[in-house]
Amino acid sequence: PDHQGAWPADGIYGDHNGNYTDRTSNQPNTSRPVNSNIPGDGKFDQSVFNTDVDIPVGRIDFFNMPLFKSSETDLLKNYFKKNHDYRTGAWSVRAGGIIDDNFTSYPEAFSASAWRGFSVFGPDTAVRAGDFFTDLKGPTTYLLGYGCGAGTDVSAGGVGSTTDMS
Repeated sequence: PDHQGAWPADGIYGDHNGNYTDRTSNQPNTSRPVNSNIPGDGKFDQSVFNTDVDIPVGRIDFFNMPLFKSSETDLLKNYFKKNHDYRTGAWSVRAGGIIDDNFTSYPEAFSASAWRGFSVFGPDTAVRAGDFFTDLKGPTTYLLGYGCGAGTDVSAGGVGSTTDMS
């Protein structure tokens, strides 16, 4: 029951042909009020996109991260500096990926998209299964990372928590 109600999906901003309504969904989620979805609350009724997304949309979000000493603005500035340094060659990292899959017993194959997407790096050795916080403390760097596990707003089981990153 805790996964019912409204959850963020930025893809809606890239779907220019879909018809999204806010009239029928009535899920007052009392265990997690932020996910409540009732008619007229500004949260759409649909659980899936009703057309293909026209433009891929992503988000960089450092809002409400109280365990970090830096402000949201400073975290964004640091992110954009690192992004700029990478794009201009001032900072380099090995072209590879690490996948920390803590849902291996589920039939949905949650990490399959990471294995497929990271394959652009070439040989199988460029992408490996591992543990984020154990492997990332070592000398090897990774361009991409994927982690999944049962979680909360501040953690993903087997992957890590906000405390690990702050």
